[in-house]
Amino acid sequence: MRLRFFSLEFPSLPATFDRYTIVFASDFHVRRIGRYENKVLEVLASLRGNLLILGGDYQNHRKKSAGSAMAFVDAVGEFAAHFADGIVAVRGNHDSRPMRGHLKRHGAIRYLSGTSLVIEREGAKIAISGARKWPKKERERMNRAVRRLVMSIPDAVSFRILVAHWPDYYPAAQQAVFDLVLSGDTHGGQVRLPLIGPLVRKTRMPRRYVYGFVREGQTTLYTTSGLGTRGLPLRLFCPSEIVVLELRARNSV
Repeated sequence: MRLRFFSLEFPSLPATFDRYTIVFASDFHVRRIGRYENKVLEVLASLRGNLLILGGDYQNHRKKSAGSAMAFVDAVGEFAAHFADGIVAVRGNHDSRPMRGHLKRHGAIRYLSGTSLVIEREGAKIAISGARKWPKKERERMNRAVRRLVMSIPDAVSFRILVAHWPDYYPAAQQAVFDLVLSGDTHGGQVRLPLIGPLVRKTRMPRRYVYGFVREGQTTLYTTSGLGTRGLPLRLFCPSEIVVLELRARNSV
């Protein structure tokens, strides 16, 4: 597992949010809380910032018990005080109804399910929105979901972040002019070969959307390789990661 740091510049980011720091972690796929999971918790406990975003897939499989995943999420919730604006979470396709209910009722984590969190500093506002539905890659379904999110965001918000477990939401986010999209689900391919890239995309988007940054128009996408694995617990040329994003206002001093 590696810790990656990026600084991203946006002309639309209010100056009062310059250096706003987001920690993004996704695709935990908790089978049990063992040595690796405790290492992830140790790294998260060491980090400080403005907001911790959890990108979904806490369970390893939605048809199996969510007990270990719930316990893991509870442990992450203990770090809420390390982040000025707390912790937000969205669902993934492996998260069962009991898991989603646990997040919805959680005292230390705000569950964004087709809803938005608006953060204000000195009159300036940004919004973090969470995709609710597992779209099954249906384009119009994603478009409708994003349009509903946009309608729920106040007009005074000048910078918008969409957290969607699936990078397939990116075209809809572009159309709605979100500034930043954070996604996971693909595990970066999990197995990548030099010059070839991911053997499995797990998305209908082109290969370049499977991992890392894509910027088209005004919208930047980051798809993380995540922390866990699906199927065999194996990665090749695609290490797991936690990402720290520092947002910069383009005209800041």
